[in-house]
Amino acid sequence: MVEYLVTSCGFPKDKAIRASKHLTALRSTLNPDSVLRFLKRHGFDDLHIRRLMSSYPPLLCASVDNSLEPNFRALKAIGFSDATLAQLVVASPHSLILRSASPRIQFWRDFFGGNDKSLLRALKKNKGLITHDIDRNIAPKVDLLQRQGLSTEEIGFLVQKASRLITLSIETIAELVERTKELGFRQESGMFVHGLVAVTYVGRGLLEKKMEMLKRYGWSERDFLSAVRIAPYMVINSEKNLRAKMEFLVREVGCSPAYIASHPVILMYSLEKRLVPRYYVFRVLGLKGLRGKRQDLLSAMTISDQRFVERYILLHKEAMPELQEAFVAACAGRVPTLVPELMS
Repeated sequence: MVEYLVTSCGFPKDKAIRASKHLTALRSTLNPDSVLRFLKRHGFDDLHIRRLMSSYPPLLCASVDNSLEPNFRALKAIGFSDATLAQLVVASPHSLILRSASPRIQFWRDFFGGNDKSLLRALKKNKGLITHDIDRNIAPKVDLLQRQGLSTEEIGFLVQKASRLITLSIETIAELVERTKELGFRQESGMFVHGLVAVTYVGRGLLEKKMEMLKRYGWSERDFLSAVRIAPYMVINSEKNLRAKMEFLVREVGCSPAYIASHPVILMYSLEKRLVPRYYVFRVLGLKGLRGKRQDLLSAMTISDQRFVERYILLHKEAMPELQEAFVAACAGRVPTLVPELMS
């Protein structure tokens, strides 16, 4: 089947070898050919098919008449377009195999208020989401979260941002809710759901290690907990990543640890793609006397890409036409060779 996957599905040789291990029951290409014809007939392009087979090779063993066709018709009956269906199946291949796929997908679609983009985001985050029985495995957990004060919209947000949460045991979810409370997130606060996302990804031990690392920069436990409540997603960074950001902000930029603790949102941004490039533009403008008095570092780091380019680059295009090139170079990691030229 290796050669078949290469020629018919567009697999590279190494991926074809790995995928073929799931297809040892096949003795001919008759069924895979039938599956591929079915998919193409329903609007799946080569990229859809390659992604689908990469994520779930056993689909080539499925029966078109007994599984794929009936499930596809059922999903069409719900009201999905062919284009959306292709995305849905790629996100969750089980939707073409499970007999109960259609009602489960309908449940989640209704849960997201008919928003197919939200549904697709959730399925991409957790391909096995629809393998869980709604009545036995999902509804009790939704009920638990609602009893903790979370709205349907907030639970929907959870399923999109941390979809594994809803598939954990009910005991584990209850424990994560308690940990979120321990960190100081109030249930009535809109930040509670964000705190819950963070603790879903970061275990207690790992959270403590990150706190100890930040203490070495002068933070107190109170600073850490306050920062987490302001910017919970900062703790999803690896310890190495957090340390690199602190080193840059403290040693290179000159921020005090207290300033960072008070403005922890700055730790949520990419070091290479945002903090470093924007800082060098900010620094160059300051050295050239072109930066406005009200333009501070935090604003420069947190505004949108479009606003940053408008405010810090295009505004000074005539005075410093080379600034945009330097910014692009900074994003590519070439700051050290270009910035001195601009500073001279």
